[in-house]
Amino acid sequence: MDNQTRHEFKTRSGICAIAPEQITFTRPDPGTRRGSSRASLLYVAAASLMFGFGIYLFLRGDTLMALILIMAGLAFPWLTPRNESASGAPNIPRQAIRQVEAHAPRPPITRGYFVVSYEADGKSREQTIVVAGGADEYARAVDALRAAGLLET
Repeated sequence: MDNQTRHEFKTRSGICAIAPEQITFTRPDPGTRRGSSRASLLYVAAASLMFGFGIYLFLRGDTLMALILIMAGLAFPWLTPRNESASGAPNIPRQAIRQVEAHAPRPPITRGYFVVSYEADGKSREQTIVVAGGADEYARAVDALRAAGLLET
């Protein structure tokens, strides 16, 4: 295991660099952050539109479709996945990492990804690293994590 060398691989949103002291995520343009806050905003907007359109249809007399949309609008926020321990941290200290789980790609359904479990501010956190590309980039990422001593063989 070569814990003193810097290893890099491409992720869906930039580059993951594994250094002896920390894992760093860099994005081509830090101003454009793809995060869970934008997804949550879209879920709230979709739920509001369903609920509002359901009320509109109810007032127009289309009861069945109105009830379906109103129920969907009310249920949508509770059915959307929420993960309180999810993190978007740009850096993860190596000593805080507890575990790294590898999930192989299943083309064309999913890309390969890793879940890094670590401690931050006394709380358990998780960061999902989605690998860019297919099996070749995933293999490169697995090799980098194994060489850094973060992934068991």
